[in-house]
Amino acid sequence: MKVKSERKRPFIGNQIEECRDLSGLYYLLPHEKGYITKWDIQKPIWDYTLQKYPLNDEPLIMTQPIFNFPSIQDCIDEIFFEEYEVKSMYRGNPTDLASYKYLKSLKGMY
Repeated sequence: MKVKSERKRPFIGNQIEECRDLSGLYYLLPHEKGYITKWDIQKPIWDYTLQKYPLNDEPLIMTQPIFNFPSIQDCIDEIFFEEYEVKSMYRGNPTDLASYKYLKSLKGMY
């Protein structure tokens, strides 16, 4: 989110507690129709998240829309492998991960 009086600084997550003018808040959405379209908004969100929860050489699982565009996938790969230096990453859509979890839970029942 951003505040009309402080246009330079976005507020991400619990940083909203530092905001002095709550009446001027407005959302900045990095996605349109499920696809990342505003990288300048999405990148600080990932920076904030990975600062709080570092990967520490752990593999990364990333969800994406079912028919994600190759150009978006390439940008995600470039950011995560070059800037965040992840060692490995799996990109899958949420339905595949949900069905995997469901099938795994069925095996535990028998």
